[in-house]
Amino acid sequence: MQARDDVIFLYDGSYDGLLCAVFRCYTDGILPYRITDTRDTMLEYRTVETDPDKAARVARGVRNTIGAQAERMMRRAYLSDFDDRGAAVARFVIFGMLQGAATMKMLAQPCVHRLHAISRAVANEAHRNIEFLRFSEINGALVSVIRPTHNVLPLIAQHFVERFPNERLFLYDKVHKIAFRHEGACDELLRLEGFEPGPIDDNEASYRALWETFYNAIEIRPRHNERCRLNHMPLRFWEDFMYKTRR
Repeated sequence: MQARDDVIFLYDGSYDGLLCAVFRCYTDGILPYRITDTRDTMLEYRTVETDPDKAARVARGVRNTIGAQAERMMRRAYLSDFDDRGAAVARFVIFGMLQGAATMKMLAQPCVHRLHAISRAVANEAHRNIEFLRFSEINGALVSVIRPTHNVLPLIAQHFVERFPNERLFLYDKVHKIAFRHEGACDELLRLEGFEPGPIDDNEASYRALWETFYNAIEIRPRHNERCRLNHMPLRFWEDFMYKTRR
C-alpha cells in the first residue's frame, strides 16, 4: 500500500465514518497523510461516504483477525483528541490484518505502539474523570460539567447510571459540546452547543459549605505539600469539581 503525504481523507466524524475511511484505504490502495473530520490545510481532500455495511465489515474483520480487544482499543482511540488518531487507526488495521492476533503484542512496531498509547491516554482520562467528577443537585437532578482532554463522556456515563440508577443525571462536556441525560429508562447522548447549570438552592449550598469545611479541616498544615497535592488533584479539575484551594 502506497503512503501518500499529499492526500487527506475527510470523513463525517462518526466511528462508522472512520472505519469507512479505513475501507477506502484498501479500495484506493493508499495510506493518506491524515484521516480527519475537519478541513484545515490546502492539501487534496478525498471525501469518504459513511456506509454502515462497509464499517461493519471492517469492524468484523478486525475482531475476527486481530481480536475483540483490538476493536475496543480502536474505539477508544477514536474518542481521543489527537490529530493523528484516524491515520493511527488505519495503520494499525492495515498492519494487523496481515499479522493476525500477534499484533497486540508487537509493541516494537510504531503503528501498534502508537495506537496503544492513544488508547491508554483516553482510558486514563476516563479514569480521572470518574474519580474526580462531582455532582451538584439542581432542580431535582444531579448535574456535573466536565472539561476532559479527550471525548470520554461516552465511556464514563454508564458508570454513573449503574451507580445512581434511580437518580436523574445530567453530565455536560464543555469541551466537546456533548451531554448525557439519564432519567428512568431513558439514556441519551446528545449534541449541545452550550449549557450552564442553574442556580443552586439552600440545600445544595449547605452541602458545598460542608464540603469546604471538610476539605479545609482534613489537611495537616505543617505537612502541606503542594506538588503532592497537584499530583493527586491536577489543577485543571479544581474549578469544575469545586475543590477549594487554600494557600
